[in-house]
Amino acid sequence: LGAHKFNLRIFRVEFIAKRAVPVLATLIVITYANLILLVINVLRNTSIYTYDPNTLIEPYKVWLFQPTLQYFSGRHLVLGMLAMIVTLLYLIPLTVVILFGDLLRRNCIRSLWFSHFLDVFHGAYRWPLGFWLGLRLMIVIFLSALRIML
Repeated sequence: LGAHKFNLRIFRVEFIAKRAVPVLATLIVITYANLILLVINVLRNTSIYTYDPNTLIEPYKVWLFQPTLQYFSGRHLVLGMLAMIVTLLYLIPLTVVILFGDLLRRNCIRSLWFSHFLDVFHGAYRWPLGFWLGLRLMIVIFLSALRIML
């Protein structure tokens, strides 16, 4: 009987709803680095030069990971547009929120729903240490750039 009451309490909407925003924020931060790497890999290109002594040498831009696909044409166009949409609608706004969210939370934002979202990211840090999540984000971006260059 006691286990039955406990199971009912676990599956109540109130119990799960109180923890939904922190879980969502954790998933957002975890997937951030992977999405950066995926977008950069989609947008990387290389040039192939054809040699013909009778004509001018023109570079032929292709996707780095599939040299048979011309860069931003055909099937790569769909992939490139999805990467641009993810960058514009997810990565750039999340970067701004994480880097400047503590300042926005303390000074500018008075909207209730958005302040709760910012509190999930920056609420654990007191005022002098509010930069910590942004610093971690910059380290992730730097390490991602190093991984790509090497």
